[in-house]
Amino acid sequence: MGLVHELGGFFNQSGKFKLIFQNIAKSEHGSTFTSLKPLCPTRWTVRTPAIRSVLKQYESVLMALEEMASCSSPETSAKANGLHGTFLKGNTVLGLLMAEDLMGDLECLNTSLQLRKQTVSGMLEAVDHVKTSMQDKRTEEHFDVLFSKATAVATKLDLQPIQMPHVRKPTKRCTGQAAAHIHPDAQSLYRIQFYNALDTFEQAGFHKLQQLENVLLHGDMDKVVEEYPELNSRLLQVQLAMFGANYTYETSSDVASIIREMVPEVRGLFGQVEALVRLLLVVPASSAEVERSFSALRRLKTWLRSSMSQTRLNNVAICHVHQKKLDRLDLEGICQSFISANDKRKKAFGSFA
Repeated sequence: MGLVHELGGFFNQSGKFKLIFQNIAKSEHGSTFTSLKPLCPTRWTVRTPAIRSVLKQYESVLMALEEMASCSSPETSAKANGLHGTFLKGNTVLGLLMAEDLMGDLECLNTSLQLRKQTVSGMLEAVDHVKTSMQDKRTEEHFDVLFSKATAVATKLDLQPIQMPHVRKPTKRCTGQAAAHIHPDAQSLYRIQFYNALDTFEQAGFHKLQQLENVLLHGDMDKVVEEYPELNSRLLQVQLAMFGANYTYETSSDVASIIREMVPEVRGLFGQVEALVRLLLVVPASSAEVERSFSALRRLKTWLRSSMSQTRLNNVAICHVHQKKLDRLDLEGICQSFISANDKRKKAFGSFA
């Protein structure tokens, strides 16, 4: 993944490399060629296309890097030569194929979680579908297909064969008298690494969130509440019963909206409910709003850097990020509130009411 990001960054930073690659890719693939793109740290659904673009145009990437390494400045030439040497390894092809296989399912999940209103239980159900698909891939047959595909690409493009990395012998303090385990071949080693990557998607923390959400939405107290020092189970139970008797809601976001619109005196009645809602809403998985906000700010910062300076980036950016909320504002009410702040404004602007 890091290699794809580095290649995409090099493609964007060097106009010469971009031109060389486009000419080679057009001659190889015609109008169907795609640009090389770095990975965005704030967007969840662009990694697979970036990896697929490199794999689909692997030969063009090699040719462009080789040409760039021989006709550029020393610094650019060294970077192109280093990337070219890495892409000449069959291990790189295998790693990209494994990453593409894993990220495809995950990006389908990420796309489904882009709604503003989510429940933890609904997200977990979607996660379970993806986990089932992941577990189906945890077989020798599935990995052997990936390994065979990588071997075929390495043979076709005359790359270095897939090899085992340098084996480091562990100290006797760690292994005792037993002999250290050594994989018989590269296929066995990378199969275990592929399985380990699949196993990382077993996250028990999501189930705690589901239990917390059930407490909020259904009022069924659970032992998980005792794990959070912010919550008082006795007070929470009383406040949830009172809250459910007065309001109708379906998701954590609905509860947050209700609390936000309360007058301070009523809001003070539900301090524990508010603490529980905050615990649920600060989890990144509960909303994609943060990702959209950062992406919008990055676009603004890029434009400001190229037009004037970053000092122009201020709180007005919030209006761009939350456009729908901005459209719902009562402009006359805001104007009247501004004018009513002091007598000088009243004399200057009059009344909007």
